Amino acid sequence: MTVLSTRHMLLASAAAAAALAYLNFKRRRAATQQGVSREAPAYGRGGLLGRNPHTLQSLNEPALARRSDLVLLGYLLESRLAADAQCPANSGLASIWRDHVVPLAVRDGCEWQLGMTAAITGLKSEAGAPFNGLVGRISDAVGERWELLVDGVDGVGTVCVKSTNLKAAADVGAVIATWRRIPNRYQTQEPYALGSPVHEAVREGDPAKLWQLMRSAPPELSAVDAEGRTPLHLALEQLEERREEERDEREEQPVPTDVALVGALLLAPGTHVNARDRRQRTPLHAAISMGLQELVPMLLEAHADPTMDCQGNNALHLAAIQGDASTIRLLLSPTEAAGTATAPLDVCGCGKDSWTPLGLAARANKLAAAQALVELGADPNAATRSDGKSALDVARSNGREAMVRLLTPSKHD
Repeated sequence: MTVLSTRHMLLASAAAAAALAYLNFKRRRAATQQGVSREAPAYGRGGLLGRNPHTLQSLNEPALARRSDLVLLGYLLESRLAADAQCPANSGLASIWRDHVVPLAVRDGCEWQLGMTAAITGLKSEAGAPFNGLVGRISDAVGERWELLVDGVDGVGTVCVKSTNLKAAADVGAVIATWRRIPNRYQTQEPYALGSPVHEAVREGDPAKLWQLMRSAPPELSAVDAEGRTPLHLALEQLEERREEERDEREEQPVPTDVALVGALLLAPGTHVNARDRRQRTPLHAAISMGLQELVPMLLEAHADPTMDCQGNNALHLAAIQGDASTIRLLLSPTEAAGTATAPLDVCGCGKDSWTPLGLAARANKLAAAQALVELGADPNAATRSDGKSALDVARSNGREAMVRLLTPSKHD
């Protein structure tokens, strides 16, 4: 088990002392107010970070970011004290710390400092633009810039930005995931765990335990873990990982235990089948992007919505990018996609940056996907980008001879 740093323990002790002192004051004051009823502040019931519109409107971006970090530290403190049997699990300490102690620490604003969590914004260069929206930890000061540790597509790396390119992260799930993946020198323990017993059963790969949880009481299947994943998202990711591990040892088939976990979760009613993770993916988006095409019919039968957007693209666009012809046919054949109660997908509908499914298939040179789309009504000459170029134009400009032959109009007259 990781040991908390001395600084961290001092902060935690100060948080506990301040929060408990305030709690005792509130209790004493309530005891002396005979028959006087006071409504609790609304921001005390505003979710994980709470809300206080009057205070938040006056805070600058660094203060908002510090507030998020301090609030999460309070939840970590409560979690650690409860784990050590030093206070009840539902003591309310974290809420008191959040609503009455943290505001005092940030009310006068602050500046960006080492260790703070921040989101990157406003980078316009070709190299910098992909970092926009990422959340990282400030790790160093480099002249007039800040160096951030961020978790990008190639793993954890660094990026240097100006203060004007930093803002408080709006997504608490992204902040929590950053805490988990990129601890700083003052915070070496994972923050408040947002997982559930269902997450634990999925992580353990235990269908029997999962069934027992689902029989004993209706589980909260829309709950998320520290990385913003529902149990269904987690089950799909584990299935992909374990299939990848076993690819060299056996035929590329789903691991039976993990398929059973996915099936069990899909049998439970609820909105979790269309819940989004921190990358805005629904389980259907995730399954298609991971190449788990055998699970797509199960998700559709459980009322997964293929029209939902994932960073500009719907399920059909993602299937075209993956070159998944069978999923394309399934998504565009309502009689096969039994159980779906959504509007039909447009075979020529535009996605991110105005790309159509056929344009995406042509760009990625996915012949089987392109053929399926053409057979189902996609027009090779329709504009597929904002500049008016068609899928056929894209194939020609990229020297895709087989794709050009497939998309040449004479082939479909």
